[in-house]
Amino acid sequence: MEIHSPKEFIAQMHEMIKFMQKIHNQEYKVVASPETRAEQLKDFTELRLLLKLPIWPKAVEEEQILTADEKYDKGLATILSLIKCDMENKSVLSLNCGDGISSFLSANNFYAKKAVGFDISEDDNWKTIKKDNVVLTTNWNVVKENGPYDIIYANDLLDHSQDFDKVLENIKELRTNACRIYIRCHPWASRHGAHLHSQINKAYIHLVFTEDELQNMGYKIPKFTHRLLDPITSYRNLFAKLGYSITSQQPCRTTVEPFFYTQERVMRRIKEKWQTMSGYSDGDKFPREFIEIEAVDFTLI
Repeated sequence: MEIHSPKEFIAQMHEMIKFMQKIHNQEYKVVASPETRAEQLKDFTELRLLLKLPIWPKAVEEEQILTADEKYDKGLATILSLIKCDMENKSVLSLNCGDGISSFLSANNFYAKKAVGFDISEDDNWKTIKKDNVVLTTNWNVVKENGPYDIIYANDLLDHSQDFDKVLENIKELRTNACRIYIRCHPWASRHGAHLHSQINKAYIHLVFTEDELQNMGYKIPKFTHRLLDPITSYRNLFAKLGYSITSQQPCRTTVEPFFYTQERVMRRIKEKWQTMSGYSDGDKFPREFIEIEAVDFTLI
């Protein structure tokens, strides 16, 4: 619209403010849950149809979904973004090492003296990694024999491990005096917290649909995930309980699109996940401060 005077500009600004205030107020609206079986079926059907539309925001940009051929790029990106000190001539331990690429790169590209990778199951890729100072193992005794370590890191392990506190306890005896521990957490509440984006690239669907509903739609729930409603507080409490000090805490946040609080069925279902938490039981508060967290990087000593 063409504006011809300051008065018209002010009027347009007032209208925009009213519109934005309406959107802002929408997230505080309390939406009643369907009660009858017919209403529940209609609710699920409408959500399922909505999921197919392009207006449902993506979990990640398409270029972020890496193929198997890009695994070295992924490993390199993990090291560069997570580890904040020089690896040269250091002993490095990677927990939840997966395909072992990050351990290989630690030794080959970052000149670690020794790079040990531990995981609960062996990856087929381990057989293709040949380097004298790279050790990949499922045996914790082998990890201990190759210690102590100057650097220990874990990417996306805490939220998916049922005994991560035990692992954190066990590595205490494997640290050198100057050891730094780097932990990247990936909260369940994040826009791709259930790792479904490689099957369907839609944000927060694990907060909208139940696991049974997702499986009935043909999606596989790939990982066990701790359902932490206030993830950063939970992480900090765990580290403190185990005697670690946090020297750095860096959350990565992404703005939550208006779609998730203007689509009433979507908003109601997200809010329901937080109804057991103090301050959220009335259904009027949207858990924006938790679901906008994509990841949190911690440095521990």
